Amino acid sequence: MKHPRNQHYVLYLRQFAAERRAKNPQIYLFDKTTQRAKRTSIRNVAAELHFYEREDHGIEDWFTDTESAFVAPYQRLLQMQSFEELSVEEVSATVLFLAAQFVRTREQRAHLKSIGNTLRQRLDEWGIDYAPEWADVSDESLRVQHVDLLPDLIEHISAIMSGMKPILMLNRTAMPLWTSDHPITLHNQRPTTGLVGNLGLKCRGIEVHFPLSPTRSLCLCDPVDYGGLPDTLTSDDVNHTLFLNSLQVISSTRFVFSNASNFALASEILERHPRYGDPDRLRVQTN
Repeated sequence: MKHPRNQHYVLYLRQFAAERRAKNPQIYLFDKTTQRAKRTSIRNVAAELHFYEREDHGIEDWFTDTESAFVAPYQRLLQMQSFEELSVEEVSATVLFLAAQFVRTREQRAHLKSIGNTLRQRLDEWGIDYAPEWADVSDESLRVQHVDLLPDLIEHISAIMSGMKPILMLNRTAMPLWTSDHPITLHNQRPTTGLVGNLGLKCRGIEVHFPLSPTRSLCLCDPVDYGGLPDTLTSDDVNHTLFLNSLQVISSTRFVFSNASNFALASEILERHPRYGDPDRLRVQTN
């Protein structure tokens, strides 16, 4: 079986299009490397030639099935007033889609590359020998590693997400929510302790944010810290929208997407923190 050569890794962008009902919907794109915005076809974004497969290994077909199962609950999430209105089957399809979306992007490969580079650097410093193949950080090597890891990662992450507290967040401000080439973002208000990070999916206080549309977002969060919150939160505070959009700027690899052309917030963030504009920035650090 032949797969599409141009393989997309963010599949729900039509909701963020400037003209959603158009035959060829357009979207506004902000490129963090150039700090320039443009309007382009959705067909041209969040996709790369043979991103997953050069031969038929089945992962692209599996993604297609996962996306198809998410269509119905996604449409309901765009209309309903509470995540609790989804059926058990729809919740399972949603969680599986989120887990797949979280790990299927270019950003996930960038993390793999950063982990490998950091580990090799430390082994070199310590004078420890390692296998020659460990030194291979080519695009093809990373692609193979990424695809090999996907099934187990998705299964593990979906199991964790199933136990998290879901909150449907409604944006009532004039500012639209953004998405990006890595749309699922992590945040934790709890401080880190010592050498331990706080952005693991099982960390106390963790928040997982996924923009559904310019006016809706889904949050999966720590059931201990946030279990008492209602299933739906409505916000007319533009600062909350700015916060969610800032997560998209910080967490994305290169591109941020919107149905509007104003990306002033992204420019401000990159002026203060230019490293977020580098697709090859260090993701993993050791002390």
